[in-house]
Amino acid sequence: MIQYKKSRNRLLLIFLLFIAVLIFSYLTFNMFKNKEKELVIYDQETKEEYARTDLNPNDFFTVEWIHSVEQTEWKEKLEINDEDKIILTETRFKSFGSGVPNEKAGKIMVKDGYVIMTDLYEEKEFYQWIHSHNANFKIKKNNNVFLQTKDIPHHHKAEIIIE
Repeated sequence: MIQYKKSRNRLLLIFLLFIAVLIFSYLTFNMFKNKEKELVIYDQETKEEYARTDLNPNDFFTVEWIHSVEQTEWKEKLEINDEDKIILTETRFKSFGSGVPNEKAGKIMVKDGYVIMTDLYEEKEFYQWIHSHNANFKIKKNNNVFLQTKDIPHHHKAEIIIE
């Protein structure tokens, strides 16, 4: 009889440990699965972080600068998809010139002095540029300025990633 109780107690203990491991695994998995995503801007060479912001559903970012040759404003709209990819959805510029794409998928229209390319859905692992203080560069998050020209050193290689 004593042997039976010991076996039963061992089985109960093993069962409880098994349940505890399952609960711990479930909680750990969900904690990482639901981890908040962040958009991070950093230096490609030194890895210095310049800016970081939480991402929420429906957030979008607009990257704006003055084109170095044309000296006209350029705007690109970025969104983040469920796979943590950066999606270029729209490009706006005032004139065609050096470095300006002349063919892209999507729709093209002219409005308020801008050539607007929409419905692009170009997927990118990251978004890179060489930063210039002469370009009046800025990034807006949901139409609010998030990063300004002086936030990144002149002529540094910058990059946006999703973590």
